[in-house]
Amino acid sequence: MLTIGSLLDEADARNELFFYVPLDKSLLPTDHDLWNLVGAEQIVMVGYPNGIWDEVNNFPVFRRGIMASHPALDWNGKPEFLIDAACFPGSSGSPVLLLDLGAFYSKQGMNVASSRIKLMGILYAGPQLTVTGEIEIVTVPTKLRPVAVSEIPINLGIVIKAFKIQEFGSVL
Repeated sequence: MLTIGSLLDEADARNELFFYVPLDKSLLPTDHDLWNLVGAEQIVMVGYPNGIWDEVNNFPVFRRGIMASHPALDWNGKPEFLIDAACFPGSSGSPVLLLDLGAFYSKQGMNVASSRIKLMGILYAGPQLTVTGEIEIVTVPTKLRPVAVSEIPINLGIVIKAFKIQEFGSVL
């Protein structure tokens, strides 16, 4: 969450315009919205994976994926759900949006000619696959064998459900 009022005032004083889209309470899904989702719904995530962004135009990166667990249910007993998207370090804090522009399928299997957008939550983590590989030392014999350990994202992300945002209370 960012308070940007002072930034907007400063930009206004300089006769500059900021482009931003506020994500307010009207975008939070209701329980009815959540239970009417099919499950593997399309999502869009906005962020800075590995610190990548459009420095010239000052824009983040938009990524697509799907919900990998049903957002009406708590993943492992926590108010979270999983997404299947390319989630890399630097993506934490990214808003995860249900975004259907033009049409979507309802739970009843009907093609609904309408758009919908909901703030589903905030990405905060992702499981990593640990991979080990041996580094051979040939010039100095030793009993110790140094091993390189790397972590590779497995394209799953853990998202804190959007209703938790309301716990910020009067800040909103």
